[in-house]
Amino acid sequence: MKQLRTWILVCDGGRSQVYSGSGSGLKLEPVAGSDCVNDLPDPRDNSNNQRDTGYASSGNRRYGVEDRVDPRREMEARFLDTQLDWVAERQALFDRLVIVAPPKALGVMRKSMPPVLKGKIAGEIAADLTRATAPDIAARVSADLAS
Repeated sequence: MKQLRTWILVCDGGRSQVYSGSGSGLKLEPVAGSDCVNDLPDPRDNSNNQRDTGYASSGNRRYGVEDRVDPRREMEARFLDTQLDWVAERQALFDRLVIVAPPKALGVMRKSMPPVLKGKIAGEIAADLTRATAPDIAARVSADLAS
């Protein structure tokens, strides 16, 4: 019987890594070329976050105008889309895919998931493990796939 090749996409809006494993032991190896970091602006840097000011049609009243889109979130969403596209281009190299990401990132990725990957999803783990070691990720994935 053929062992299933499992890829594990571990990402958030700022970094991404894909691991490969097979068999029940699930010893993970990083997939070459999959390590990626998104250079996001520091959220505490308010130099570009000043709100525009609107004026009332009569009188001297002013009010703040909210941006419709947070530029940082938009950059994170594009980064996640890029990572999904990278994995989709290599879909012939694995049999099943596990996605490990924080809940908000999972929501963004579900909306833009390429159809070719939807059939290969073996599980989703709503956790930020981007800074975890490969053995820690393997243990978490094995526990979640077993249940």
